[in-house]
This record gives sequence, C-alpha cells and structure tokens, in this order.
Amino acid sequence: MIYHFKDDLKQIKYKLGTPLKYSNEFTFIPLKIQSTEFMIQTPKVFTPFGIQKNDKSKDYIMISFQNKDNDPFIDKFIGDLNYIYELINNHFKDKFKVNHFLKEYKGEQIMNLKTDKSALIFDCSKHICDDLPIYSYASFIIQLAGIWITNNKVSNQIWFQWYNLQSRLENNISLSGYAFKGSIPGHIPGHIPSHIPKPPPLPSQNIDKYKKMITMGIPSAAVNQQKQIDAKSSINPEMLLSVKLKKGTSKKDILKSDMNGFEAPSLDSLQQALQKLRSIIK
Repeated sequence: MIYHFKDDLKQIKYKLGTPLKYSNEFTFIPLKIQSTEFMIQTPKVFTPFGIQKNDKSKDYIMISFQNKDNDPFIDKFIGDLNYIYELINNHFKDKFKVNHFLKEYKGEQIMNLKTDKSALIFDCSKHICDDLPIYSYASFIIQLAGIWITNNKVSNQIWFQWYNLQSRLENNISLSGYAFKGSIPGHIPGHIPSHIPKPPPLPSQNIDKYKKMITMGIPSAAVNQQKQIDAKSSINPEMLLSVKLKKGTSKKDILKSDMNGFEAPSLDSLQQALQKLRSIIK
C-alpha cells in the first residue's frame, strides 16, 4: 500500500516479519503494514547529485530536505520518519545500536535511497525520462523494506533498508513539437525569399520531348543522356567568349614524355639506311 506524505504515518500499525538469516553475521527482518509492503510518496525534495554510485558500485540517490522552511509538508514528513526510527530503536536499543537513516550534509538533513534501472523516472507530463538530473526537485515513491541486523565480535547494529521505486521530476516540461504562436517576423507564408535563387526552368519543348521518349518505351538512362546532350547544346557563343584556354602540350612533347626521350627516325634517314643495305647485299 502506498501512503501519501499528507497521511498521518504515526497512526499506522507497523509489523516486523519473520527474520531471514543470510549468514552468521547478517539477518534481514522485513517490515510490513497489514501484511503488505510499506511504501510512501514523498513531498518535493531536492536531489543535488542525481543518481550516484557508492563504494560498491551500487546506485543510490541522496535526497535533501533543505526546503523545509518553505514547504511545511517536508517538516511533517521528517517528523514521521523520526517516529518510524523511534519505534525500531525502542524495540531493539537494549541489544543493538540502531543507526538513524536521516543524516546531515552541509547543515541539512538528507536521506539515501537505493535504486536501480527498474525504478522509472517521469516528468510532470507523465513522460518517461532517461535520467535524474543534478540540482533538481522531485517526488519519490519509496519503500522501507525492513532492517538489517549485523552480529559480530565488534558490535551489534541495525540498519534501515530504504528503496526508491519511482520518481517524478518537478518543473521538467518538454514539448514534442513546434509550439510557437504567431507568424515568424518578416516571413510571408508561401513566399520564397528573393536571396534564394530559383533553379532555371527547362524549356517546355524539351520537357514534352522527354515525356514522349518515356511513353515510347525508351530506357530512362537513354533519356537522361539526351538531357545532358541538350544541356550542352544550349551553350551559346557569348558564353564561350569568357572562357580562357590554357596552353596545350605539343605532340612532340607528349611523345618525349611518354617514350623517355626516344625519338623515331625521319624518312630521309630510313632511305639512306636502305641504300647502304642494298650496296652491302650486292
């Protein structure tokens, strides 16, 4: 059963369950309310560090009651928590040291809650959030699962086991779409600004020609190739006047570069070589 922070928690009858021995040193005793789990919805509390990890890499949340001067329900909630502590302390104080779960941090009362990934986080619009931000206010549904008893040669102590089951961020509003009212200053609906150039339209006769080619069953690749040919043919002589040509490379230079400096013999040198060859054969 989930109790609200406005409820009078001092009128609830708490019941300790059957102890569960985990080892010679550790025993857990569940705490129930009329045979059901004991859960409380907290008032808005401050979370300075969001979700943290302890020295054993376990997630926990530190909640602070520093806003008690502005919210009377926080002061009432602290009183109810102290009442729960006193019930356990009075029951076990003769045999055990009962450690209080309310601590002090920078002059303010705080409380640590164990948590894990199964504890959902919501915003005020009931949307699920990914994380619990630092320096935020939130309400929590917390559970007092029970108490741990440690028995060893050094001391016998009792520790409270508080869990965070769910949290709701306060003042955390998100908008899923465009929400501005009114028109954008200087913007005319449907008007394209003049500084954005429009692409030149294709000649209507060419558009009709391309459509006709497609209806005739000509492949689209051939139609696109014809479009490129038509675009090149649209270049006029005035456009060519502004083009500057670079000095080309002569065929002789290309031959030298390609053949590593070798040049073919001329026709005269070939005729002279043939005459010498004939004289040798005779």
